[in-house]
Amino acid sequence: MMLSNLFTMLSLSRLHLRTHDTYKCEPCDAYFQDSKDARKDLERHKQTKAHRKKLGLDTGSSPFVCPVEWCAKSMPRKDNMNRHIRSQHPGHG
Repeated sequence: MMLSNLFTMLSLSRLHLRTHDTYKCEPCDAYFQDSKDARKDLERHKQTKAHRKKLGLDTGSSPFVCPVEWCAKSMPRKDNMNRHIRSQHPGHG
């Protein structure tokens, strides 16, 4: 078997395995078979946002803060925030 064929088969195999996963993490597009693992991953994202605030990295100086709980994005203009929500969090807008 040629190397390119092997690579294609491995890629298809990975795609197939993802169809068996039932829980997706929105922030990082990771897939999990167990809901507990998905919740743990989401909690990690929430803690990251809280940690950024604690360190003063997310000062809230931009008036438009992303309403998605695990997202730490803030922007000075509403139109930019709306575009961010549409592109990064479809279904949350």
